[in-house]
Amino acid sequence: MHRQTFHEMYRHMLMLIVLSHAASGSRRVKTSSDWPSSSASKNEHTISLSTPELNDEEGHSQHMPTHLRCDACRAIAYQMQEFLQKVNNKFGNNLLESQLVDTLDSCCSQSWEEYGVKEVGGELRLSGPGLETKSYFGMLMGGGKWPFRMLQMCHGYLGEIGEEDLHEAFLKDPGNLASFLCNTPGGNCSKRGEKNKRATTGIHDHDL
Repeated sequence: MHRQTFHEMYRHMLMLIVLSHAASGSRRVKTSSDWPSSSASKNEHTISLSTPELNDEEGHSQHMPTHLRCDACRAIAYQMQEFLQKVNNKFGNNLLESQLVDTLDSCCSQSWEEYGVKEVGGELRLSGPGLETKSYFGMLMGGGKWPFRMLQMCHGYLGEIGEEDLHEAFLKDPGNLASFLCNTPGGNCSKRGEKNKRATTGIHDHDL
């Protein structure tokens, strides 16, 4: 009984220490837990327990900051895939133009409330469904201008590329619309060089 009580008190003290660090505004706390990525390394990593610090563009621009557009493009491609897959499962691949327009308009007009930014490996990254950064530990900063930026960027693709071409690309490779939308010449992921490998292999900032 005494041993159980001691361990409970010890765990409680550790929790108070961690909470004290977070409440005091400490930007980083070290952990020996495995970093949730494709890497099997068990070395000590540094994780953020505070909200990201935004520069002027990140905090005030109405548009998606340039360095986050690759992440945003891949997130939008993921959502388009999800919406198109659902409507194709229901009606088949030969959709009416009105069905296709309504589907992708609904996709782009969603709330985007699950998306925001977090600090990963010392770099600000977009995080949410369809992005590898979603599984990384960190404080997610959502709301604010981020949903509008995603909505605006998504509708921009509809106007620039068109619903029919997006659907055709989806049918050719249903699980990889991001390759067509983001990685083609002029796409938002086409100029990231070696860093763009993170889109498929995970984040390894210490290797970049």
